Amino acid sequence: MFPPKKSFSSFGICTILIPLSLIPAISSAALSVQTSGIPMTIPGNDPRGVTSVVSISHPLTVISSVEVLIDKSGGWSGAVYAYLAHGDSFSVLLNRPGRSAMKPDGSGATSMLVSLGGSNLPDIHTAIPDTGHVTGAYAVDGRNVDPPLVSEVNARSAFWDSFDGLAPNGQWTLFIADMAAGNTMILNAWSLRVEAAPEPSLPLLGLVSCLLL
Repeated sequence: MFPPKKSFSSFGICTILIPLSLIPAISSAALSVQTSGIPMTIPGNDPRGVTSVVSISHPLTVISSVEVLIDKSGGWSGAVYAYLAHGDSFSVLLNRPGRSAMKPDGSGATSMLVSLGGSNLPDIHTAIPDTGHVTGAYAVDGRNVDPPLVSEVNARSAFWDSFDGLAPNGQWTLFIADMAAGNTMILNAWSLRVEAAPEPSLPLLGLVSCLLL
């Protein structure tokens, strides 16, 4: 049963306006974490790959953006599968970039020094060069598909937004694998940049209404 309705003999409404100048600004900060324990060799034709873990401990509590720098040399870039995980959330950074029905082996670029950021940047999967050394800023691949089956037509669903609103504190894990045989691939370095802000309090600006009995 629904609770009984309350009856009021008389009531009034009061409205309180909070000046914007009285509300403290919420500042954000960028946290950059460099990795240790590398370079490391990425074994060829091994989906188990390798992992590298960094930890963050900071009073900022709400993630607003994430960026990863990857420095990889040797091998065949179109064979790389990589993701970043934090808690139960993850984003697919690279999934056989360049692979398509016309290019089943993906990009033949041998090395990369790339920054992987937001979706407003060129898609690394389709924009990666076919040869040479890959540099520049790209959007993460985002294709959460088995690497042997991935292509440019797959939907991109594993972006950075899975981290939005989470706290940056704790472990961040980079997983990277070489899905092709005959390669010698080295992860030279990687770094993580997280922009975060304090937990926002309940909105103070607006209307606060009360019933006067």
